[in-house]
Amino acid sequence: MKVTLFLLMMLSINITFSQDYFDFQNIDSVFINKKLIGLGESTHGTSEFSTMRFQLFKYLVEKHGFDTFILEADVSACRDINRYIHNQNINLETALEQIQLWPWQTSEMIQIIDWIKLYVNATHKNIEIVGCDKQFINDDYAELKKILNDKNFTEKIDSVFINLSNTSSHTYIQDKNLLWKQLKSQFPLNDTLNLISKTVDQWFDRKIITRNYTRDSCMAENILFYLNNNKTSKAIYWAHNYHISNSFYSKDGVTIIKTTGSSLKDKLKDEYLSFACVSKVMTFNALSCEKNKIFMNNCVKLADDKKYIEQKLGKFKMNTLIISSKQIPTINQLFITNIGAGYGKDCNGRVNVDFQKLTDEMFDYFLFINKSTPTHLVSNVLKKYQK
Repeated sequence: MKVTLFLLMMLSINITFSQDYFDFQNIDSVFINKKLIGLGESTHGTSEFSTMRFQLFKYLVEKHGFDTFILEADVSACRDINRYIHNQNINLETALEQIQLWPWQTSEMIQIIDWIKLYVNATHKNIEIVGCDKQFINDDYAELKKILNDKNFTEKIDSVFINLSNTSSHTYIQDKNLLWKQLKSQFPLNDTLNLISKTVDQWFDRKIITRNYTRDSCMAENILFYLNNNKTSKAIYWAHNYHISNSFYSKDGVTIIKTTGSSLKDKLKDEYLSFACVSKVMTFNALSCEKNKIFMNNCVKLADDKKYIEQKLGKFKMNTLIISSKQIPTINQLFITNIGAGYGKDCNGRVNVDFQKLTDEMFDYFLFINKSTPTHLVSNVLKKYQK
């Protein structure tokens, strides 16, 4: 056992953020000929996960010509952030609110977006921020009215989207879907409009249940659609570990769900690479429920079970570590922390599962942080979810 541990330590690479890119250069060859790199996180509310992935993103932009930041957020909701980067008169915090997902409404995300804007202005090289999700419909309504700023289109867009929401009746949604199909057939040929239209189709399909779509299959379809229309682009996909993983997940041991990453791996093969972020001692933001009210909570979780990957990597007594999954013995016997936007019981009394069984093909690399802290949420999120 000691020999195995020693060899594992020799194969690992210690990351030190004070030396820009030094450690990433040690694995530089793995980025060659890559089209898309998934950058994950085991909890949404962890500051250091953003910091580490930001460092890797900057390295990929400056050293390998990556030019696209794909975010686990709705396509239309990210459009104003992109306008901000390209010097249009947009307030960044207001743009972040349009995403409607608290994990991205942080000072850490603001730092990343501002760096991208400065880089684009300083180098005159283009970087795009692209959403890939389809959870909401109101952002599509707002974005289509901006793009199709024409009286005839405006009235038709209103006829489809006014009073349309996740709580609309099935019959109402079916009627609106027929109007939508008539409307989109009149759109001019445009890659952006085509992608937005695709996500609106997915929203309707999910509500009407004409296709067995999951969020992950939709995100994969949208990412591949974007890359196919931007053949020279090289992108990172910023999402939860769950979504970026290379393999199927088993939900409750019964239902098999194909992750976004597994669909991407099927299509892109060796052009796709995944990095999972993990931490042993975690303090993080997550939504909790108390007296039937949702509020933001600073949660704490210690991966102290020897069956956890975080516990195994923590034995090296290093603050940060990067290691290939192929270098971890018995990885198929280990678990990984898997916490989304909520932690503990939800308001329906269901307990959110906070771990997942690992397989050797699930992730290509692990970025490990021994101890982590919560993200710094912007004021509107704190106000919205205060106790």
